[in-house]
Amino acid sequence: MIPSGMFRAPILVVALATLVVAPLALAAQPLPFEADRPWEHWRTIELEHLVVHYPLAAEGWVLPLVERMEAIEEEVTRSVGHRPPNRATVVVTDPSNQVGGFAFSALDRPFTLLWPTPPPAGSGFEGEWSVILFAHEYVHLAHLTRPSRNPGRNLLGRLLPARIGPLSLATPRWIREGFATQLEGELTGLGRPHGAVRPAFLRVRALEGRLPSYGELSGASGFQDWESAYLAGSAFLEWLVEREGDESLDHLWRRLSAHERRSFEAGFVGVFGDPPAELYGRFQVELTARALEARALLEEAGLREGELVLRRRWHTGAPTVSPDGSLIAFELHAPGELPRIVVHETAPDEEALERMAEARDRLLERDSLDVPAVDRGPAPLRRVATLDPPGSLPFVRPRFLPDGERILLVRWEPLGDGTLLPDLHLWEHATGRTERLTRGSGIRSAAPSPDGRRAVGVRCEWGSCDLVIVELADGSMSLLARGSPTRQWDHAVWDGESVVAALQEEGRWRIARVHLDGTGQVERIDPDDGANRYSPTPLPDGSLVVVSERSGIAELERLDPLTGTVRPLTRVVGAVSSPAVGADGNLVHFLHLQSRGWDIRRIHADSVIAGDPVILPERLGPIARASPRTPPPTFDPRPLPEPVEYGWGPRTLRFFPTGGLDAAGASGGLALVRTDPAGRAVGVLQGAAGDREGWSGASARTALARFPVGIEAGLFHAEQREVGSFTAGVVALSRGLDLHDRSLGVRGGASWGRTSDSRVLGFATIEGQADLRLRGLRTIPALEANLSSGRTGEESWTRLRLDGSLLLGSGRPGTDASGVVLEAMYGRLDGRAGTETFRVGGRPDGLLDPAVVSHLVPNPALPPGLLEGRRVLVTRAGIRAGGLEPYIEFIDLAPLGEGRHRVVGLRQNASSPALPVLGIPGLDTTLGVSHSLDDPFAAKTRVWLSFGVRP
Repeated sequence: MIPSGMFRAPILVVALATLVVAPLALAAQPLPFEADRPWEHWRTIELEHLVVHYPLAAEGWVLPLVERMEAIEEEVTRSVGHRPPNRATVVVTDPSNQVGGFAFSALDRPFTLLWPTPPPAGSGFEGEWSVILFAHEYVHLAHLTRPSRNPGRNLLGRLLPARIGPLSLATPRWIREGFATQLEGELTGLGRPHGAVRPAFLRVRALEGRLPSYGELSGASGFQDWESAYLAGSAFLEWLVEREGDESLDHLWRRLSAHERRSFEAGFVGVFGDPPAELYGRFQVELTARALEARALLEEAGLREGELVLRRRWHTGAPTVSPDGSLIAFELHAPGELPRIVVHETAPDEEALERMAEARDRLLERDSLDVPAVDRGPAPLRRVATLDPPGSLPFVRPRFLPDGERILLVRWEPLGDGTLLPDLHLWEHATGRTERLTRGSGIRSAAPSPDGRRAVGVRCEWGSCDLVIVELADGSMSLLARGSPTRQWDHAVWDGESVVAALQEEGRWRIARVHLDGTGQVERIDPDDGANRYSPTPLPDGSLVVVSERSGIAELERLDPLTGTVRPLTRVVGAVSSPAVGADGNLVHFLHLQSRGWDIRRIHADSVIAGDPVILPERLGPIARASPRTPPPTFDPRPLPEPVEYGWGPRTLRFFPTGGLDAAGASGGLALVRTDPAGRAVGVLQGAAGDREGWSGASARTALARFPVGIEAGLFHAEQREVGSFTAGVVALSRGLDLHDRSLGVRGGASWGRTSDSRVLGFATIEGQADLRLRGLRTIPALEANLSSGRTGEESWTRLRLDGSLLLGSGRPGTDASGVVLEAMYGRLDGRAGTETFRVGGRPDGLLDPAVVSHLVPNPALPPGLLEGRRVLVTRAGIRAGGLEPYIEFIDLAPLGEGRHRVVGLRQNASSPALPVLGIPGLDTTLGVSHSLDDPFAAKTRVWLSFGVRP
C-alpha cells in the first residue's frame, strides 16, 4: 500500500496525461475508422518501407497498388524531405462502401488506413483513386513524423502512450491537409489541384465574399466549410511557395521541429516574414481580384445559367424528374439533420402566390407608405410528399419509375457485423409505403428501365465499380459490364435498348454506350478531346445532356452520339451538376453551385450556345484549373514479395495510465495494451496500487476475434479494504449483432477462484441498445441483463442484475445526444452466501471483469461497500448536454429495510471505442462532483475521477 499523501499528487498528473493523450490519439479524424471482419482471410505483404495488411477479397485492388507503393513512397520522401523513422503500416478495409482514408502519424508506429471504394464522377478526384489516396495519406506520414530536435520534448514523447511529433501538435489542420492536397496534385498530376472542383469552390466563394476567414480555414460548420482545409489550404500554400520559393515549406518544417521550441506562428513568421493570418488576408484579396477577372471574361461571352427553380442554403441531392415533367424529387439536406427525400410539383404553386399577393396588399392597406420586401426568389413549389429517414441511415439518390408513382431509392444497410452496404428500395410517394428490393448488393446508384421492370445499377465492391442489371420483381442481379481499379463505371441510365454511362479510363471520365444484345460491347460516344464528361441524361431525339469539364468549369453540354459533336448548354461562373430530364425533353433541371448551397435551376434543352466554351487563362492561378508544372512521375511497378498469411498479426504495444479518486481513496497504475491492425487479438496487462481505501492488484485479459464468436480469457487479483479481495480466472464467449442504430450482444462464461472462500460461477449477459427518432424526438433505450449462478464456499446462490437507461432528447442519430436521461439498476440475490450481497459504493475498478463481480455497484460519491443488501434498486435522473450531466440519484434497499440513500451531483463522461488499427483500446474517463444527502455519509461533498481502458 502507498500512503495517501504520497499518492494523490501523482494521480492527478497521470489523469491529466490520459485526458490529453487520448484525444490527441483520435483527433486526426472526426469519426473512428476500424478494420472490419477480423475473422476473414487476411494477408500481409512486407516491403522495404511499408507493411500492408488486407482481406483476401481486396487483393485485386491491393496488388496493383502495392507494386507501385515503394515508388510513390520515394517520390513523397523526396518532395517532403523526410521519411518516417519507422516502417509504416498500411491497412486496407471497406467497412461502409464509401470513400475515405486516414493517417495516424505516430513517430513510433506510423499508420494509414485506405478504403478502396472509388469516388463518383465530378468529385474532383479524377484519376486512379488508389494512387491519389495512398499518395495523400503517405504525405501525412512523411510530413508529420519529423521528430523534435529538442531533448526535453523527445523525453516527454517517450513517456506518452503514443509518440506524437511536433508538427502534429503545432500545425493547424489547414496546413496539414493543404500540404497533403498540394502534393497529391504535384505527385500524380491529377487530384483536386488539377480538377474542376477546387477552382469552382474558390471562384464562387471569392465572388460572393464568403472565402473562409483564417479562423475558418481549418474547418467550420457551414456549407462545405470542412473542405476549406483541402481546397483553400492547398491554394494558399501554393501562393506562399510562389512568393518565397520551393524551399520555404521545408524551412518551416525545420523551424517547427528545431531544438528551440516555437509556436506555429513564430515558426511561420520566421520563414514568410508576416503572420499567417495577415498573409492569408492578402491571398484573399488577390484571389478575389482574379475571380472578378474570371467573371468578367465569362460575362463578356454571355452567361447562360438557366432559370432558378429552388434556392437552397445547404447541400442538395441530384434531382429526378417524373416522366410527365410535373414532379421533381431530390435529397433535401439541412444543417445537423439527416437528409430527407422530398417531391415537389414543377409548376409554380398558384395558391401560395395568391397568399403572398394578399399579404402584400394587406401590408399596404395598413400603411400605404410602407415598402414591401423585394421578391427576387423563384416562385414557390408545392411539396406533395416527404420521406424521412427511418433511423440514422437515410434514403438517397431518388429516380422516378415510368409510372411516376414510385421512386427508386438507395439506402446503406447494416450487415449485422458493423459493416454497411448500399441496397435498392422502392417508395410509393402517394401512400408512403417503402419496400426493400435487394440485400447486400453494393449498388450505390440505379436507374429504372423504360418499362419499369428492371434497373441498371452501379455496384461497387473492393475498389471496382461494375454495371449490373437488377430485376425489380425479385432483386436478382446480372453483370452487364465489369469494372476494375483502373476502369470505373458511374451514373448509368437507359437509352432505348441500350445503356449509357460514365466510364473512367486513363485518368478521365468519358461517355460510353453498353449494348444489351448479349455481347457486352462498349462504345465510346463522346469526342476524344481530353475532357472529363459524366452524368449522361438521354433526350427524346437521341442526344444526351452531359456534364463536361472541357472549359475547366463543370458545364452542361448537349452530345450527339452519332457524330460525337458537343455543344454547350450553360455558361456559369461556379459549376453545375446532376442534369435530369422528363420524358418530354423540353426542360433540363440541374444543380448550380453557390457558396451557401446547391440551387436547382432549369434550362431549355435546345438553347445551345454557339461557339466554343470560354477557357479561363492560367494566369488566374487557382481560380482556373491548374496544369501540372512538370510531367508527374510514372510510379513504375516493382516486383512484389509473396503475400503471407496474416495469422495473429503484428504486435502493437502501448501503455495507458489508469486509476482515479473516489469518496474513500485513490489508486493508480498502468495498462500495457497489445493489439494488431485487424483487431484479431487484444491483450491488456494491468497493475494498480492504492492507498488504504483504494483498489490494488493486477490482471491479464485477452480478447480474440479470430472467429465470428469472440473468445475471452483473463486472470485477476484485486483487493479493497471494505469490499474484500478477489482472485479469479474467467473464460467467456461473446457474439454481437450490430445494425448501426441498433445493437445486440450476448456473452456467457465461467469463473473460478477465491474471495473469502473458494468461488465458482457461471454467467450470461445480454445487452441491447437502439438509437431511434420517434415523432421528432430522439430516443435511446438501452438494457443489460446479467444472470450469475455459483457457489461460494459451501453456499449456493443465484444473482440477477438489470441495468437500463432511456435518453429522450435531440441530436442527430449516430452522434452524441443531449436531453433527459433516466437510468435504473435492479439487483436481486437468492441463496445464502453473505459475501455475494450487493455492495454499493466506490468507483469502477478496471482490474475486475464486471460480469464476475456483478454484485459490486459502483458509485464514486460513496465509499466502497457503504450500502449492502440482498436487493438493491438504484434510480437516477439527469439532464445531459455535451457530455455534462447534473443528476439526482436514489439508492433503495427498502425491500429488506436496510437503508436508503440520496445523492445529487454533476458528472462529465468521455468514452471512445477500441481502435485496434491505431493500437488503442477503449478509453473511459469520468469526472464528477457529488453531495450525499443521507446518513451515514450525509452532507459530504466529494470530487471523483475515474480513467481506465477496455479491451
